[in-house]
Amino acid sequence: MTVRIEDRLESAVVRARRSDTPFPTDLLVHRILQQGKDGLAPSLLSDLSHLRAARSDDPLLTALLDCVLDKYERRYNYRSYLALGVLQPLLPGSGGPLPAGQLIRLLMADVTAFEMQAADDPGDSRLPAGRPNPDVARRRIRKALRLSTGTDDPKRMPTPPDEQVKTVLACSVLPVSAHHDEYLFIRVLQAYETAFLLMGEELHQALRAAHRDDTAGLAVHIDAATDALDGAAGLFSLLATMPPESFHGFRGQTDGSSAIQSRAYKTVELLCGLPTRQRRDSAAFRSVPEIREQALSEPESLATWYISAAPQLPQAERETVQAALARLERSHQKWKRTHHALARAMIGQEAGTGDTVGGAYLRRCLDNRLFWEVGARCPGREVHRSKERHRPDGGSRY
Repeated sequence: MTVRIEDRLESAVVRARRSDTPFPTDLLVHRILQQGKDGLAPSLLSDLSHLRAARSDDPLLTALLDCVLDKYERRYNYRSYLALGVLQPLLPGSGGPLPAGQLIRLLMADVTAFEMQAADDPGDSRLPAGRPNPDVARRRIRKALRLSTGTDDPKRMPTPPDEQVKTVLACSVLPVSAHHDEYLFIRVLQAYETAFLLMGEELHQALRAAHRDDTAGLAVHIDAATDALDGAAGLFSLLATMPPESFHGFRGQTDGSSAIQSRAYKTVELLCGLPTRQRRDSAAFRSVPEIREQALSEPESLATWYISAAPQLPQAERETVQAALARLERSHQKWKRTHHALARAMIGQEAGTGDTVGGAYLRRCLDNRLFWEVGARCPGREVHRSKERHRPDGGSRY
């Protein structure tokens, strides 16, 4: 007689609560990949909550269960949906073992492996609903493979450098539904969060260089932030292999999680320049109150530094900094235009998941500039404040 996975999980919870017996996280993740988090029984979720309290000394298990229990405990949001707490030891700024670029390549290698397995084995029980047709699968695998390796050779796919990284990656896709394409959706958003975190690290370094009057170093770090955003450009092309009907298959179950809750993106924005008051009062900033509090304190940014320092800089240094700022601005605008086009294809004019008006909201946000304070339109802080009243909200999907 075959023992049901639910029974095996319940027994594992009992053993792990009573002793130091390791809890089989792989079994829990496997069950979630069969039916989605929303399919877990309330009785199991209650048992997992008690297990988390009993094994609070296990950081990976605690982070995993925090994400699994998010809806059950009414804490569901963008961060828990993407299992960023599980991924935290590998993310930029954590002091973890991986450069950001390597982490993105590993995420894409995982997508490639998942899609190849599903294409080769129709009986694979993981996320069985709405699998892509063979043409879409081949195109998706090719795109993911190139993002992972830069080639079409699956033998060159990177592998986790150790068991810790392997385990973290294996526990970091926790879809809410049983729809196949939700796996791709989660991994692409995780890769973008990684890119935004890397951008934030580079822009912090740029400000430190500015404080040292190192304009050459400042430009190098701004260019590195631009490279991080440009390097992630192919992620949208990969995501575009998901047909709109597939996205709609699980989108309703993600209500309450929206990219406007991205802390990493808002941090990048604040490091570049102070958003308008309308932007700071928007749903995007209100969804991350701790970042909004920083914004309301009007922190120093690259824009405010440049406005103050530019008149004293030698012309060559000023032009170097201007060129770096312009490159990042162009990259950001290109990213937003691509995002808008993809969102329009996916959801049209439907409402967004973060109390926005979906595609129309994104279209209105295209005018937003990271360095809008810099230039003839707004050469100083006083002008910045006076123009806020007349400028439409320069928001973003993020």
